[in-house]
Amino acid sequence: MKSGSVTVLAAATIGVAALACTGTAAVAATQAPVVAPRSLQPQSNVPNLSAPGGAQTVSYPPDHQVRHHPTRVTFVAPNYTRIVEVPTNCNVGCTARIGSGGRTATLDVTASGYTWSAPLQVRVAANADAPLEGGRFSGTTSTEGVTQPLTVNILPGTQGSVSMFPTDEPGRGGVRVRFVMEDSNAERSGLKTDDRITAVDGKPIANGKELNAALEGRRAGSIVPITITRAGEERTLNLRLD
Repeated sequence: MKSGSVTVLAAATIGVAALACTGTAAVAATQAPVVAPRSLQPQSNVPNLSAPGGAQTVSYPPDHQVRHHPTRVTFVAPNYTRIVEVPTNCNVGCTARIGSGGRTATLDVTASGYTWSAPLQVRVAANADAPLEGGRFSGTTSTEGVTQPLTVNILPGTQGSVSMFPTDEPGRGGVRVRFVMEDSNAERSGLKTDDRITAVDGKPIANGKELNAALEGRRAGSIVPITITRAGEERTLNLRLD
């Protein structure tokens, strides 16, 4: 009886071991091998952006590796730019989200067992408040513990102006608008003859010289909030510069 008990236990142990091996072999035959993903590669292009202007695409090369876990990519826009789109370029569960003002964005891939075979892309546009001289600016792209720069060139711009004829009236403050050019950005922004400009971007101005100083360094096409007085009533206009 004692030896029989030992024999039964031994047989049961062998049977379990054989079943476990069979199961492992079956899984190995149906799943792709787990390969450690390569590091996020540097971007393959540095776009030239007009400010203000349309969006351009920044691309990162794919690594063609299989991933068996969800992945998040986080983008931080370069200074003076905003993220306007994160193309998904995938046929699995992908969700792109853009934060307030386009300063940040995320791309979440929730699938398992997928291959990163298409370029990782993000579309970026330059803001009107970019420095007039332009320059190279960098944000970041991060995933799986690796961070690479997100770099763009912002092209030099043209000094903006207001298409109107101003006149100083000492003692009254501000600048009176004598005439607004027809079909100009100033006219389309709502500026009218005899308006009195009293502040630019919240900063009071007393004369035409201070008005020019307040607009210096601002690009053509940019929008500047100005305070005006019209028929005794104060109001704010968002003035697009010519």
